[in-house]
Amino acid sequence: MFLCILLMPIIMYAQAQDEFIFENGDDNVVFVETIELNRTQAFVPAGLYFGWMLSRDLQSDMIVEYADYTLEDFNSKESTGPELFMTDWEGVLSGELMNEDVYRFSKTYFSSGDYEKDLQTTFELGTSSIYSIEDTWENFAKIQAVIDQKYRAWQAQRRTR
Repeated sequence: MFLCILLMPIIMYAQAQDEFIFENGDDNVVFVETIELNRTQAFVPAGLYFGWMLSRDLQSDMIVEYADYTLEDFNSKESTGPELFMTDWEGVLSGELMNEDVYRFSKTYFSSGDYEKDLQTTFELGTSSIYSIEDTWENFAKIQAVIDQKYRAWQAQRRTR
């Protein structure tokens, strides 16, 4: 009984990570079509982030164990992060796709709105939507550098606490 009480918070935390959804691209399709963009644009912002995770080997073991073809396609540049995010992962960016460290970072980065702000700033969107960002390797490289910087700063801040 005592062991169960001690393990309960760990189990609840693991479930929360697995069930936590940062973005569901399907929720954005109607908006994207309303502003007269192709429906695939609904998956680009979160897909770029997904690509960053893959490029930095920050994905969960689940991706490695059950979908190593995702990593192969991404690393060989046969498919972009948004393409794989939309097709292989049904456009759902959830905690189960992330290792524990990047999950914690992502909760802060997404909930603060900083990722969206970084997309706006990096791509100089002004009044344009983040869904207008083109899915190109060049654009991926731009946002990858920004996310790298934010992730390093977050890690440094954690170490100083």
